Amino acid sequence: GLAERNVGTDFIEDIVQRIFKALAKNGISVFLVSQASSENSTSIGVRNADADLACEVLNEEFAKEIEMGEISPIQAEKNLATVAIVGENMKHTPGIAGKLFGTLGRNGINVIACAQGASETNISFVVDSKSLRKSLNVIHDSFFLSEYQVLNLFIVEMVDTMCRKQAATACIDFN
Repeated sequence: GLAERNVGTDFIEDIVQRIFKALAKNGISVFLVSQASSENSTSIGVRNADADLACEVLNEEFAKEIEMGEISPIQAEKNLATVAIVGENMKHTPGIAGKLFGTLGRNGINVIACAQGASETNISFVVDSKSLRKSLNVIHDSFFLSEYQVLNLFIVEMVDTMCRKQAATACIDFN
């Protein structure tokens, strides 16, 4: 992420462009992006097999900025899992994100990163892999056993993410 330094939006746009360009040049695909403007930080999710190379490539790309203290060194957070809830009717139903994150918080599950697409049909979030099964269970109970059943939601898990990911995926139909 970026150091605690107030930087302009041009700097942030340049950083993001350079991240994707450097990773693409090295054949590394990004499957999740979470950007917090208030902290001027960007988190990315890549395949498990690409984690070490992604950090190496990005630390090399931003060596000058790291040396100057403008950016903190890039590090992989390991043993994480990405969960996505997907449903066409989500964008027309207020409160889905609140219910999701409230359910996780009440059950002691810490969300490390989150992202929602512009289509509003998908909310992805990252948790410690030790919390994956509990996350899936409490989300299922919260949505399946509630008035939200009509959303036709799916839960998708992607194991070991944020610079680590394995190709394990499971879907649960809430209909």
